[in-house]
This record gives sequence, structure tokens and C-alpha cells, in this order.
Amino acid sequence: KPRALLLNQGKGIPLLWQTLGNKYRDHIKFAIHRDRKGKSSVKMGLEKGPEKSSKVLIYPAGSTDYVRYEGV
Repeated sequence: KPRALLLNQGKGIPLLWQTLGNKYRDHIKFAIHRDRKGKSSVKMGLEKGPEKSSKVLIYPAGSTDYVRYEGV
């Protein structure tokens, strides 16, 4: 299965992420990582980002390389 990782600086899990996880749980594995200070983002080669920002990383099935979701 493909995997989706949310790097979130906020306190809780966003309602949209919970909804997507419930709707597509049989097709995509969803995970969240609380990246309060942006250190994990920097270690992964991403920018720190503004306060309370989020990043979504998609890992294709069987891959260890991610694709960053930028939105529409």
C-alpha cells in the first residue's frame, strides 16, 4: 500500500486527516508525526516552514523515497 505521512507542528490531529484516514484506510496507510520545532523536516531535507504549518509526504507502494504533496 502507498503511505501518507503528515508532518504537523500543531497539537492535535487535524479533522481532515482523520476523515481521509477513515475513508481510505483500505487503500492508503496514514500516519502523523508531530514536528513541533521543524527539526524532523530539516533532517528529511525539507524546509522548517512557518509556525503551525504542515507537510504531507506520500510514499509510493514499496518505495522509501517520498513525494511531497503540494496541493492543487
